[in-house]
Amino acid sequence: MADSVGFRREQIAFPMMRWLLGKPRLADALMSRMRWGNAFSEARLADPYEAADEMLDDGYVTFHKSFGQWMILGYDEARAVLQNPAFGVEARVPMLRAISPYNKLNGETMNTMLGWMAFLDPPDHTRLRGMVSRWFTPRRIAELRPRVEQLVDNLIADMLTTADGVTGPGETVEVVKSFSEVLPANVIGEIMGMRPESWSDLRRIGVAGAAVLDPVRGFDPRVIDAQFAELKELVLDAAARRRAEPTDDLMSVLVHATDDGDRLTEEELISMVGFILLAGHDTTTNALGTNLYNLARFPDERAKLRNNPDLVDNAVEELFRYDTPVPVIGRNALDDFEVGGKTIKAGDMVVVSLGMANRDLRRFADADRLRLDRLDPRPLTFGNGIHHCLGAALARMELQVAMPALLDALGDYTIDPAQVEWRPLITLRGPSRLPLTVG
Repeated sequence: MADSVGFRREQIAFPMMRWLLGKPRLADALMSRMRWGNAFSEARLADPYEAADEMLDDGYVTFHKSFGQWMILGYDEARAVLQNPAFGVEARVPMLRAISPYNKLNGETMNTMLGWMAFLDPPDHTRLRGMVSRWFTPRRIAELRPRVEQLVDNLIADMLTTADGVTGPGETVEVVKSFSEVLPANVIGEIMGMRPESWSDLRRIGVAGAAVLDPVRGFDPRVIDAQFAELKELVLDAAARRRAEPTDDLMSVLVHATDDGDRLTEEELISMVGFILLAGHDTTTNALGTNLYNLARFPDERAKLRNNPDLVDNAVEELFRYDTPVPVIGRNALDDFEVGGKTIKAGDMVVVSLGMANRDLRRFADADRLRLDRLDPRPLTFGNGIHHCLGAALARMELQVAMPALLDALGDYTIDPAQVEWRPLITLRGPSRLPLTVG
C-alpha cells in the first residue's frame, strides 16, 4: 500500500495540476516537456491516441516518473493485471480521503462514494456484487429491450422536433444534451423503478456527479454533497415503494437482496444505486456521442452498418474498441507481479490504459482504423476479472438499439470537428457538445 509520503505528494500534486490546467498556455508550455506531452491539450482531448507511438517507447509496461505509477499499455498485459488477484483497488481509498476536494466532502457523501464496488476488494466486493449481479442476466436484458426501443424512438422524435417543425436535412441538432445524456438516465430510472418525472433529476445528478470519477480536474464539494443528498431521497422513495409493491425491476431485487440472511443496509443501497447511476450513465453517454463522431469520420463504415442491420452487435463491439469511453482505470499491487518483462512491486500504483490496449497492433491488425465487420473485436472497454463492468450487457444493448435508430433518423449527417467540445478529462472520454448537420 502507498505510504504517507505518497499521500503527501498527491496532496500537493493534484492542486498544483488543477492550478496549472486553469492556465492553458502555461500548462501547454510546461507539460509539453513531460514524457508523452500534455495529455490535457485540446488536440490530445480530441485525439488521445496522437502520442501512441511515443507512449510505447519503453514497451507495453512502463513506469511514468511524473505520475509515480506504472502504465500498462498492451492488450495481453492489461488482461493479466485486471484478472490477477495480485492487484486491488482499496489502497486508493486513503489517497482520495487525503486529497482536495475529496477531503472537503461531508462524511455521508464520502461514505456513499467509497461504498461503490469500484473501491472495494473481496470479500466486501464479492458480497455486494453477488447481491446485484443476479439481475443482470441475458434474459433480463432481453426483456428490457422493447422498452429501450420505445425510449429511443421517443427521444429521437423529441430531438428532431422544434417549435418550427421537424429538423430536416441541412439543419443542425446538438445531440449530447438532447439525446446521449438523456437515454442512459431514463434507462436507469426505468430499471430502478423511479418515477418518470424524476428521470431528469437523475440525468442532472449523473452529469454533475461524474466529476468525482476524475481526481485531476476537481469539483465543488458543496455541489456534490447536494447532488448525493438529492440522490438519497430518490433512492429511498423508490425503495419504499418497491418494499410495499415489489415488481421484477432492479430496485425490487436490491431491497429484497440477501446473502445468507444478510440484507443491504440503507447506506449500501444508496451506494449501490449511486454507483450504477454514475458509472452507467457516464459510460453510455460518452459512447453514444463518441460513436456518432467516429461514424461521421468513417462514412463508408456508417453506410455499412445502415445497410447491414445484422452487423450491429459486432459494430458496437468495434466502436467500443476503437474509442473507449473509459480510457484508463487504476489498480494497486498487493504482491510483486511480473508482466511485460517488468516487475511491479507490492504497494505500487498502476494505471491500465484500456484505450491503448484496445489499439494494440499485436492483437488488432490496422488497430487505428474503424472496421465494423472486424473479426472478434473483443475490447477491454468494460475491464476484466472481478471488476468487469456489471452493466456491460445493458450498455451494449442500449448502443445496439440506439445507433441504428440514430443513423436512420440523421441520414448522412456531417460534423465539423472544430465545433465539437470534448470533456477535459483523461479518465473519461466523450464530447460535452456535439452539433451535427442532418443529412
